[in-house]
Amino acid sequence: MVSKRCFSLAFLALTTCLSLRPVKADSHLNWQMNKGQAFGYVLVSAATHTYPGYFKSQGGIGINFEASSPALTSASWLFNNWAQWESNWITVHTDVESFPDFSWRSGTWIYKVQLSPQIVAQQTRWPQPSRAEDDPKAMGGIYWTQIYAFTLVSDTHPKKVWQPNEDFDARWYEYGITVSQHHFSGHQASSARQVAKQFITDLTGPANTALAAEERKVLAQLMDWDVEAEPQRDLPLIRPKGVPVVDMFSNCDWSKLGWPRNLQMALYSGLPRDEQCIELRNAYTRYPVVRNDPVVRSDDYKNPCAILKAVALESTIPDVVNTSNREFAELLQSKKPVV
Repeated sequence: MVSKRCFSLAFLALTTCLSLRPVKADSHLNWQMNKGQAFGYVLVSAATHTYPGYFKSQGGIGINFEASSPALTSASWLFNNWAQWESNWITVHTDVESFPDFSWRSGTWIYKVQLSPQIVAQQTRWPQPSRAEDDPKAMGGIYWTQIYAFTLVSDTHPKKVWQPNEDFDARWYEYGITVSQHHFSGHQASSARQVAKQFITDLTGPANTALAAEERKVLAQLMDWDVEAEPQRDLPLIRPKGVPVVDMFSNCDWSKLGWPRNLQMALYSGLPRDEQCIELRNAYTRYPVVRNDPVVRSDDYKNPCAILKAVALESTIPDVVNTSNREFAELLQSKKPVV
């Protein structure tokens, strides 16, 4: 007969062994989406020398995967890993109006994004919008087509003047943020990178029973992740689109010419719209760019930003900074379009 003391020791040993075993997270993913809030905000410091035109060429805001990049490590895919210097989770702020002006320092790009399923809610019991650590995070990045608008702010220019993203895809409206997932708790059986890849695969595939087949098909297109058409699809999530980077605008300091803030920002973004270039050229040239004007070259209306490209490309930054408005008008008249 087993003594009471031996039984107690055996029970203690068993419970100790069980407590030391790795905790396996629930294999079931929760596909519930919260469409209550339409937009979130991603902040990128201007000191990184990145701007909207650059992110357009990259396919969105993501981590640059180089051969020696820490982003290749499995730990970089953990949802909350404060020890990891470079993470593949990008914070999506739910509120930027409460940020004090000094937060923007010498310059910050704010991207207004439509919330989407690769953005995961925090595993917190009492989220506080004022706490950045309670904000949701985007796994792998933000797609360029889900960026609704962007603006450039600083401590001296804190007012937000939004420039719409002409490439925004309204189909993102049909989706929302994904609720918190136990899979990203750090206790999963697979590596964090494997879990991240499986999450996206299941999210856009038949495993996601919360969406109809057509909804999953559209989501796979938006997220550029269709393992049926591309079985070898792998991370990174955001892939370059081969769009030429128009950095000639952003390399010049246009602030000294006294132009309206929205037009300055359009040039800094590298993505000025045709009507904005027309507005600038009309303000500084003798011959306004208008439709059906026989005096104006046909290329001037087809590509109204071509002359401004030439100014930015052929002029050094000090020349543009120190140029008066009259001299700038003459500069515009003398340049040949750059397409």
